[in-house]
Amino acid sequence: MKENMPVSGNAHFVKIDARAHAVISGVEDVELFSSGKIFALTNQGAITITGEGMQVETLNISDGQLIINGRIDAVSYDERTPKTKGVLSRLFR
Repeated sequence: MKENMPVSGNAHFVKIDARAHAVISGVEDVELFSSGKIFALTNQGAITITGEGMQVETLNISDGQLIINGRIDAVSYDERTPKTKGVLSRLFR
């Protein structure tokens, strides 16, 4: 399912639909992703999403959009930033 939500330069939002689908904008990097935890750096700080069976449907760093499917249990923000480049940034040099 493709989300056609407008994303402008510094806009950041988190949209969760039925705890099973999330769209996050303003994503600058993804440090960690697994079926139980996703840690990303956004333009508003670090965000951690926890749940079960989570999969990254779409990651578009140039547009700043991350789309996740799976059971979402919690979303939390943190002011810390990743110390190293993200896994996906290293893969797509």
